[in-house]
Amino acid sequence: IQISDSGKKSKTSSDAVENDFLSVLDEVKNKIIKTGFTDLDREIKGLLPGRVYVVGGIPTVGKTTFILNMVQSICKQDKKVLFASLEMPYEDVITKLISDLGDEDMESVRDLDSLDDEKKGKVSKKAVDLASNIAGYNLHFIGKEAITVVDIENEVGILGDVDIVFIDYLQKITPINLKVSRYEQISQISKDIKYL
Repeated sequence: IQISDSGKKSKTSSDAVENDFLSVLDEVKNKIIKTGFTDLDREIKGLLPGRVYVVGGIPTVGKTTFILNMVQSICKQDKKVLFASLEMPYEDVITKLISDLGDEDMESVRDLDSLDDEKKGKVSKKAVDLASNIAGYNLHFIGKEAITVVDIENEVGILGDVDIVFIDYLQKITPINLKVSRYEQISQISKDIKYL
């Protein structure tokens, strides 16, 4: 047995708490992102770095609307957001953001000609104002074509300092290995997202 004379390698619990735990706690505290939903933030303490959160539910219950409301709230906090929209084109995402922010239905925003002149003027002005606000967000889109987790990871690397990534939705991500079962594909995609 060779005994090193370079000093002890262990730490006391006091050192570990003061030098490691508290500094990590402060670092995490500064990176917590508020969702914009007061009750949800109180319950989960905000969105923590390095975590994967899944929003689930049956079709047409408003999962995308809920996520876009979070996106909008987080963008207002001057955060850099990457939104991987595999469900709808970017134009529809922007239209949905405008309709949600302006409290108008998507069809009114999308088809102004179907409205009477007075309503058309109001909705049009509101839409232009809201579009201008959205253009000022640090919001980035990916997903017009089929994408993999690697594509998302590459985009995060190119953009740098991305605060949060939203994926709408998991099952539409292109798996790397098409020869395994769908269950194994989704499991691998989930692991890759957690790694990301």
